[in-house]
Amino acid sequence: MRIPVEFSKSRSGKHASRKIAVAILEDGRGLILSKPVEEGDQSIKVYARGYAGFAATPPNTKYIVWFDLVRNLRGHIKGRVVVYNAKGEPLLELVLRRRKLRRVRGDPGLAPIVEKALKTIKLYDYIRRINLNTGA
Repeated sequence: MRIPVEFSKSRSGKHASRKIAVAILEDGRGLILSKPVEEGDQSIKVYARGYAGFAATPPNTKYIVWFDLVRNLRGHIKGRVVVYNAKGEPLLELVLRRRKLRRVRGDPGLAPIVEKALKTIKLYDYIRRINLNTGA
């Protein structure tokens, strides 16, 4: 499965976009996939400076948690989180706004996997609340 990854900043450095994936392996460990293995079209970057491309998943992957995050001038982070299975089918989608993670659609039983991925990329302490009772 090809996963889009990106790290770009605006010319002024006040805004940044980050697309990163965490592969949850069959033994329960989280592996960060942030470096592109395959170079993609550089026009997919949101901002001017940085890199973009596609990462490849390790062979013993059980779940992939993909983060699409944007940091603004005040340092606030917003974006979305999608959990995929090894085949690439989306199982859970969450949205991050105002330090709150809210379910949009999918199985709320996959919340521990999202928490493990948040701890892996050290974003768990930033999240104030996780709401799994909304969405379809």
